[in-house]
Amino acid sequence: MTYDYRCFFSKGGCGNQMNVKHPMAEDPEVLCPECSKVMERQLFPTKFKFHNNLFGGISGDEPTRFIGKI
Repeated sequence: MTYDYRCFFSKGGCGNQMNVKHPMAEDPEVLCPECSKVMERQLFPTKFKFHNNLFGGISGDEPTRFIGKI
């Protein structure tokens, strides 16, 4: 997978951004090529919608509810 990394100004970095390819299970320490500070992986919200009846909704528009004992 490809991940976005950023060197933050607030942590003394230069603001550089870059993409790094690595397996999901890995969390490598990525150093900025400009200032040699440790870069942080950027997390972005994702949008998805359930299209089945596993979570209580018929079309995914209804709120999740459980019927019976948990």
